[in-house]
Amino acid sequence: MITFRRWTEADAAWYVEQAKDPEILRWTTDGPDLTVEFLRGRIAELTEESLAWLIVDAETGERLGNAAVDVKGGLAEPSYWVASSARGRGVATAALLEMCARARAAGAERVEVIIHRDNAASARVAGKVGFTEVESFDNPKLGPCVRYRLGG
Repeated sequence: MITFRRWTEADAAWYVEQAKDPEILRWTTDGPDLTVEFLRGRIAELTEESLAWLIVDAETGERLGNAAVDVKGGLAEPSYWVASSARGRGVATAALLEMCARARAAGAERVEVIIHRDNAASARVAGKVGFTEVESFDNPKLGPCVRYRLGG
């Protein structure tokens, strides 16, 4: 069981360390040069309305991953990653379900995820949550990607 909590500046070092994971670097826009100082600044800019959270174990509080939703003009685009120690435990699926619910609560009419064409694990997660493939395209930051839409 997972829950979301707000990021604190004390979480910055953990995020930066996790973001060095080759699987996270491979599928996200975070770079290997990410610094704790930079991330603390980004965390300090978050507001109560920001749709950005730390994924944690609901019982132990263990940090499990990163979750965020970008909402613009009725379209929500969740993004996430799961720490290597938490993979294979259903964390990504539970987090994506929760992000979709929060996106709808924030007024999103459509929810779409963008996944690198070769990221089979994230594509499986999207399918479990109810996303279907819409289109393939080249993303300037991620390379060849597939857009999936919730509910078809």
